[in-house]
Amino acid sequence: MESSQGKKSLVTQTPGPNAPTISLEQVRLEIDKKFSKACTSKDKLCRVRPPGLPGDSGPHGYPGYIGEKGEPGISGPQGPLGPIGAPGPNGKQGRQGPPGN
Repeated sequence: MESSQGKKSLVTQTPGPNAPTISLEQVRLEIDKKFSKACTSKDKLCRVRPPGLPGDSGPHGYPGYIGEKGEPGISGPQGPLGPIGAPGPNGKQGRQGPPGN
């Protein structure tokens, strides 16, 4: 930021909520323009070298939201019958029948 006297100002402005957004590609193009302009205007020999090795990708983040439980699926076929259990206790004796003839 330059003032009317040509000196750089140290005051920075923060962008408002309606400030336009720019992409990373636009930033790189602007840096390339400024770099080439600085190299040609001051009779300096500037060489652009190939990019270096990629950096570490960093640690993994936290797992995301799991989501709601879905509908239950269809039920499968019935399984085979199990073994026969142990016999239970005997019941009470029934009523006495009518007398015979």
